[in-house]
Amino acid sequence: AFRLLDRKHKKEKAHIQSQSSRELNERDNKLREITEKSEAEIEHLKNEKLQSEINHKNKELASSTMHLVNKNEFISNLKSSISSLVKKAKTQEVRTELSKLVKNIDRNISQDNDWEQFDFHFDQVHGGFSHKLHEKHPDLSPQEMKISALVRMNLSTKEIAHLLNISVRGVEVSRYRLRKRLGLERQTNLTEYLMNF
Repeated sequence: AFRLLDRKHKKEKAHIQSQSSRELNERDNKLREITEKSEAEIEHLKNEKLQSEINHKNKELASSTMHLVNKNEFISNLKSSISSLVKKAKTQEVRTELSKLVKNIDRNISQDNDWEQFDFHFDQVHGGFSHKLHEKHPDLSPQEMKISALVRMNLSTKEIAHLLNISVRGVEVSRYRLRKRLGLERQTNLTEYLMNF
């Protein structure tokens, strides 16, 4: 009877051990699945956050660039007005002062500088876009590089026209020339192509 009980007890013990080991394995597997799902969800959320940050930075860049372009346009108009006043001024002293003012404005207008600053910040946001594009297509002109950057930001033709202070038709022609320079087929989307840089 003792041996029978002992055997029964060992059998039950082995059964309980195998059952608990099975349950532990199941829990481990569930835990692993939950961890993997959580990690995937966290990665997805990180990517979404990064994407929204990039979109936000793009908008900031675009508005900052528009602001700079508008400022330069205003200063250019101001310079033209002062230049016409120089011609109308009656005294030499007033002409000299106005001429100094025009020269000062010339020194401070920096369209290219603004674009260099834009390009620098744009490259930081878009992982060296200009550098990569220039490596693959070294024959692109500065104007084509600007158009490429603005197209990469997914700006509309109208917005690009406003930024570059050219007509909508001028932007369309520039986009067409850019496509030719990049050697793109008709069916290839320019924006999608530039997104790969």
